[in-house]
Amino acid sequence: MHIPTYIGRCRARLSALALSVIALGLLGGCSQTRPDRGDEASTVSDDVLVHYLRQQIDTDAAQDAPEASYTDYITPQDYPAQQERMWELWRRANAERLATQAWAIGSLNALVWKIPQGEEMQLRLFAQGAKPEGGYPFFINLHGGGRYPAEPGPWTSEINEREWYTLMSFTDRYPNRPALYFVPRMADDRKGRWHYAPQRVAFRRAYQIAVLRGEADPDRVYLTGISEGGYGTFRLALYMPDYFAAIGPLAAAIEHLDLAENLRNVALRFDVGARDYEYDRSLNARDWRDKLDELAKANPGDFIHESNIIPDHGHTIPYLTMTPWLAQHKRRTYPKHISYTYYNIDDGFSDGVYYLGFGKVKHSRDARLHLDVQHEGNTFEVKTKLLKGTAEGSLTLYIDEVDFSKPVVVRHNGREVFSGILKPSKGVMAEAIARFGDPKRVFPAKVNIPL
Repeated sequence: MHIPTYIGRCRARLSALALSVIALGLLGGCSQTRPDRGDEASTVSDDVLVHYLRQQIDTDAAQDAPEASYTDYITPQDYPAQQERMWELWRRANAERLATQAWAIGSLNALVWKIPQGEEMQLRLFAQGAKPEGGYPFFINLHGGGRYPAEPGPWTSEINEREWYTLMSFTDRYPNRPALYFVPRMADDRKGRWHYAPQRVAFRRAYQIAVLRGEADPDRVYLTGISEGGYGTFRLALYMPDYFAAIGPLAAAIEHLDLAENLRNVALRFDVGARDYEYDRSLNARDWRDKLDELAKANPGDFIHESNIIPDHGHTIPYLTMTPWLAQHKRRTYPKHISYTYYNIDDGFSDGVYYLGFGKVKHSRDARLHLDVQHEGNTFEVKTKLLKGTAEGSLTLYIDEVDFSKPVVVRHNGREVFSGILKPSKGVMAEAIARFGDPKRVFPAKVNIPL
């Protein structure tokens, strides 16, 4: 908590008793919305920030940056240069990971990553065509197969092995060029799912390493998969849509239509055989088609989708037309409108999405909190609705694409919770990098919104 900030900004409307409670650290609210210590500026060394960033690598939840860094202000004019500088500090923080994490494009041997819960993930990387100046379009491809609890070891399923090799064989048959393909193998055949916590860490790591190495265009990252890989594609995209420009499940369609709004701003195409009746795949596909059609009609331009329910096909369908469709789309990094349901997936809640941070949200295991944010100019309209369980604390709204010389206005459920000039700071920028590891989301300011 930045106590001088809170007292300086809120003194006029709080009693002396309330101020004493705040000083003891027993009351929270608007302390981090607008750090303000007059013209006083603190200087936090690069080494301190690098140490902080290094501690956040591969963590589920980013911690706050060093306190003094939140009052290490920068001018709006200096923001682009400081953004690049902060990204270089993130690169320094990742030096060991870049030097030791297996990453060899075109290697004949599988690379092996250690991921959480004692698991190891095999993977192969394939490049097609010459790398563009901004990096390759980057495709994460998930194979089919699934869960085989009776297997004696993590990599002993012949089905998963065969499906992995089949998917690798597609990488030189896709017609789109250029492209870089990240093709992992199921880390544990006995668990057999792509959306569990270790896998989520692995895919976020894949994004970060590919971008840090300059191999991937951060705004052209795609997720696709076949059968079990298609289920994983759906679930991962609903949970972490902000990393992907487009997604493409093949031969899979989940339920969970109640989470469909999470795919606002992400282009989606799914292909399912009309005769693929097992696990209600064709039925679920029709439900998704109708739901997405409805959302697209009500929200022009926000739910780009193509629903292909292929006549006379069962579970086996054409696979090679998906990646060219995905490659047409670029990511929206700071969309005007966000819709997202904050929820538990495999005992995990997202730490942040787009320009929202959830690190200060305290929740029950069954919590579901629907969030809707609309941004126009310097005004943000935030709506939250608790759907299930409990959620309290505060929501972090990262501020960018505004005129920092003018007041920023934030309303929560129709009530103004902040209005004032925001000062960009190194602390917020470092915190945003720690949370997202994304060169396009090095946000300069934030407002904390009490729930």
